[in-house]
Amino acid sequence: MADEREIRLQRLQALRDQGINPYPNAVERTHTITEVLKHFDEWAGPDGSYTLVGRIRLLREMGKAAFAKIEDGTGSIQVYFRINDLGEEVYRSIKLLDLGDFIQVSGFLFVTRTGERTLHVKQYRILAKGIRPLPEKFHGLEDKEIRQRKRYLDLIANGEEVKQVFLTRSRTITAAPAVPPRSPYCLLAGLRRAR
Repeated sequence: MADEREIRLQRLQALRDQGINPYPNAVERTHTITEVLKHFDEWAGPDGSYTLVGRIRLLREMGKAAFAKIEDGTGSIQVYFRINDLGEEVYRSIKLLDLGDFIQVSGFLFVTRTGERTLHVKQYRILAKGIRPLPEKFHGLEDKEIRQRKRYLDLIANGEEVKQVFLTRSRTITAAPAVPPRSPYCLLAGLRRAR
């Protein structure tokens, strides 16, 4: 883990050396990923222009093209980078990206040969460089103590499952009526006040 952190710090410095601010102050987004997926069929085509932001969850480079999967809390979508569209210098900066980095991508929507809904990237920029690696993708975060103490890691590693638990808990607590302190149900009221 320390080695991976060092590699990420070196990539951070390489971005700065290229004049790229890895932590810009402003972010532009025209739609959420869920909005784009909901209207995908009507918005698909080279005429559209959509700007999305998200955390990189998967990154595959294949010569002069690269694919990434980004998610923004509402959903996830595949994005496609091509050296011909971005230019060689910008495309080389993709090699400095890591899983967990936040990026902003702009482009048009299309469907790949395998049927995957994808954003064809015309321009991108990094929004936040992740220094620490994400928990392992396939095993998730299994240590129950770490899951309880570091809820942010639990949300990243176990996404939808944990999100549903949080939403259910929140709705349950909100729905519980306020109980007077002298009521026989004061234990429930005590739980409600403890949050």
